[in-house]
Amino acid sequence: SKSGFEGPWTHTPTIFSNGFFRDLLDNEWVETQSPMNKTQFTDKATGSLMMMHTDMAFKTDPEFRKIAEEYKEDNDLFLRDFAAAWEKLINAD
Repeated sequence: SKSGFEGPWTHTPTIFSNGFFRDLLDNEWVETQSPMNKTQFTDKATGSLMMMHTDMAFKTDPEFRKIAEEYKEDNDLFLRDFAAAWEKLINAD
């Protein structure tokens, strides 16, 4: 990858869902280096998933964590909020 980061965020990267939040919050993460020497985090259980520092903010920041927990527990809420945000974004002037 041109970004220098290596690996998927979820085990199901082709399914649009709250899987990112489930994987982020349910896993333990270890700081590692990508093949291009970029700092990233790898899941301790399988070593196959990756997160960036910006992703980890959803887990470590108390205000972001509250929202991430809500999305982890309620896929419909995540999908509704995403759809509303996406519609607002694509219709912005």
